[in-house]
Amino acid sequence: MSEETTGRGWVFGYGSLMWEPGFACQKGQPALLKGYHRRYCMYSIITRGTPEEPGIMLGVLPGGECVGTAFSYDRAKETEVLDYLDNREGEGRANRRVMLPVQLLGNGNGQTLINAWSYLPLVSYEHYVGSLDQERIAELITKGKGKNGTAREYFNNLLTEVRRLEVKEDYLENLGALVSSLSSASAD
Repeated sequence: MSEETTGRGWVFGYGSLMWEPGFACQKGQPALLKGYHRRYCMYSIITRGTPEEPGIMLGVLPGGECVGTAFSYDRAKETEVLDYLDNREGEGRANRRVMLPVQLLGNGNGQTLINAWSYLPLVSYEHYVGSLDQERIAELITKGKGKNGTAREYFNNLLTEVRRLEVKEDYLENLGALVSSLSSASAD
């Protein structure tokens, strides 16, 4: 049975959508996006930081692969779902919505390929900073605080979800060590 005949659409989450989708989902399951990798690449000046003390947010950048969560939704509600997500993800401003092939994982789904909406960062976005070194990113994670909470909370939630999916990402583990080190140094 194809996704079209079942009346389901899909969204791939690689960051906060994994723990807080915010829309009516039928289910969420582990999924693999090939050709992109998860990276902190955008300053957050509202949700997880301020203009004076920015936080940092994730995107997916070309190359590698990314394990995240695929959420299905009722296609009859697609306009509502995509309007919500476009607003949340800054469609046309910070990100662009794209349809990407995603492989469902687990529960015997290892070979199931679906098309899912996801968001790619716009390198023209004024707060795009794809080339920051890990030390600066760790600093932004430890200091950023905005209307949705701290960049540290976001990072901790991300680590929890990635570990729940039983994925080891050296990039995130190295950032975690730097964040812990900075936090310990500031507590002294």
